[in-house]
Amino acid sequence: MRLIIAGSNPIFDNIKTLLSDEGYKVLGEALDGFDAIKLCKQHKPDVIIIEKNLELLDGISVAKILQNEDLDVSVVFFAEKMDKDTIEKLKKVGVKGIITNPIIKENLLATIELSSYIGSSFREIIKEKELISKKFEDRKVIDKAKGILMINESLTEDESYSRIRKYSMEKRVTMREIAEFIIVSNDFK
Repeated sequence: MRLIIAGSNPIFDNIKTLLSDEGYKVLGEALDGFDAIKLCKQHKPDVIIIEKNLELLDGISVAKILQNEDLDVSVVFFAEKMDKDTIEKLKKVGVKGIITNPIIKENLLATIELSSYIGSSFREIIKEKELISKKFEDRKVIDKAKGILMINESLTEDESYSRIRKYSMEKRVTMREIAEFIIVSNDFK
């Protein structure tokens, strides 16, 4: 697993050593929020461990930017103490895991593994949702084109669908592209 560590707390040296000893690849270290984002864009890690009190941009702001810029990284947040207000903010910016002092090796490793898994599962769900939305939108366009063919050429629904599919195969384009041509050409009639 590939990680970025962002923090100035001396505990981060211990975290880096522990992770390296366990076979994790630490791609880079940042002392401020700006460099943390820059390293994530450059190296595309699986996980970033960030602390709350970074310079330039605090850890919550970094997490928000990583989420908004759709960088494919799971954020694990480190803080000396955790309060309800901070937890609510972390939930809003998509943080996948939290670690606090004292660092317990087993808990740290479990948090990193789980946050990586949750992040990748979440990304798969998003991709699946986008695919389903695209198919639904394609279906609406194709249905509209079928309706136009049914009215303008007195075809049945099956015949309209077959015609769109036939043109799609002949032209080696998607059925949606053929349907869009039918819709556009109908607009000029």
